[in-house]
Amino acid sequence: MRRLVFLLPLLLAGCAGFARRAEHAAKITALRERVAQGRYAEVVAELPVASIADLPRKNRAEAYLLLGRSLRLSGEVAAALQVFQLAEGLYPKNLNIITELATVLHGTGLDDRARPYYERVLKIHPNNAVSNNGIAEIYRTQGNLAASQRHFERALQEEGWDKNPWIWLNYGEVLAARRRYDAGAAALQKSVSIAESTDSLLALARVQRIRGRVEDARKNLATAILHNPSREDAILQRALWELKDGELDAARASAELVLSGDSRHALARWIRASVYLRRKEPELASADLAVAAAAERSDPFTSKVARAMLERLMGNP
Repeated sequence: MRRLVFLLPLLLAGCAGFARRAEHAAKITALRERVAQGRYAEVVAELPVASIADLPRKNRAEAYLLLGRSLRLSGEVAAALQVFQLAEGLYPKNLNIITELATVLHGTGLDDRARPYYERVLKIHPNNAVSNNGIAEIYRTQGNLAASQRHFERALQEEGWDKNPWIWLNYGEVLAARRRYDAGAAALQKSVSIAESTDSLLALARVQRIRGRVEDARKNLATAILHNPSREDAILQRALWELKDGELDAARASAELVLSGDSRHALARWIRASVYLRRKEPELASADLAVAAAAERSDPFTSKVARAMLERLMGNP
């Protein structure tokens, strides 16, 4: 009997400890489900940073991950960065936390800081799709297109990633930039087949035009504009093709559609000036070229071309 009396507090403490562990495990499971369901605000409200230290050690890393991911996906990027920086200091070998930290840094344009974290993940897990995709985007921005292509291809090898239209779009644009037009068109067609978007249709149309498939290019460009009638880059692309094909009325109309929203748009002014020049209307062309030439900061390339054309028109080569 004395022995039972002595053991009773230990048994009760053990039961209490088991109950607390079960409670914590259930909480993490519930939070994990909320993140999967997109209920990020609930996770943020129920999991303040200060409370994570009270969780069992085996649950803390995932708690930081769930909180940081919820903050990132709900648009609270600065707060997410703080959480992941704290978590990375505590768990420097946790690949999920490192990957999330790199993703936040990359998403905020801090690519020089993001890249070493992506590289750290890939040294351990070379096929990590998130890190391959992230570093591929960084290499693309930095102009290393060959490396970008390799990493996009590795990301696409991971299960499920070949269903992502955006990675096919980015991959196709890299291939096109490397003048791999057939492969680029195939990748862009894959993106369109998964989910049509203005970006994917416009990119596909541009590659098709380069490959000489003019009618297909026009069709996809028209569909891209239908998706988003206010997209200036798509309307200007149409205007440039119309100008090149000698469809002057159409080119002017497309340029003026852009100018109706931005009367000083440099490229739209240049397109309309080019129409005026072909129609032997130099005064109207000069007025548009003068506006385009003044856009040194917003569009330096068009400004330079417009200035050269204006000087030749004025007889000052």
